Amino acid sequence: MSSILLNCMGAVTDHSEYSEPEVLFKNPQIHVKNPQLDTMEEDILYHFNLGTKTHNLPEMFGDIKPGMGVPSISIMLHKLIKLLHHARCIDFALFRIGTSGGVGLDPGTVVVTDKAVDCFFRAQFEQVVLGKVITRSTELDVGVSKELLQCSSELDDVPTVIGNTMCTSDFYEGQDRLDGALCSFSTEDKLEYLRKAYNTGVRNIEMESTVFRAMCHVCAIKINQSPMSLTFFDRENSVIKF
Repeated sequence: MSSILLNCMGAVTDHSEYSEPEVLFKNPQIHVKNPQLDTMEEDILYHFNLGTKTHNLPEMFGDIKPGMGVPSISIMLHKLIKLLHHARCIDFALFRIGTSGGVGLDPGTVVVTDKAVDCFFRAQFEQVVLGKVITRSTELDVGVSKELLQCSSELDDVPTVIGNTMCTSDFYEGQDRLDGALCSFSTEDKLEYLRKAYNTGVRNIEMESTVFRAMCHVCAIKINQSPMSLTFFDRENSVIKF
């Protein structure tokens, strides 16, 4: 079975007339350890169907700013699912790897998602379509999650747990942060909510999991929505810092 890791790609435009400039560009941030690249007339990225002479790569990908949250990942998923359909892909699974805030976990813990839940701890995603709320399940086969947890047992110094991932639509108030421009609750309110989340099985918080699972569920795609969700901090013990 093939694994497909979600990533962010720029828009592809027609660059049939494009020819790479003669002046070599030395990237101050990326140091490619291959001196042969500077001597190549053209570098063809076969698996991406891209080339340094046929496509203006700086224009296409030089200023990529990946989005965050449900709207951004849902746009990408529509395109990715159609691509998989047209490419007649079979026997594959989708994986999404990202960062998150832990709930009752030590920083650096990897969370393998069991259920993706909303802010009411429900395993569902609500989508408004033509003024009506459509509710879609985020429940999926837990087989992939168990396989990933088993793999983690072979890695040293990588604490890994299975737990529910809570998806929010907001980075600040929606995630109980006290350091936004708006804050309508107290520290005690925050801690009470996080304890309630923990007691329902939530172990981390992020902003994409429910729509990812919901769309893949509807399209019968095998996934694990957040197998490598690395926690930066314990939300219960951090009041202001990210």
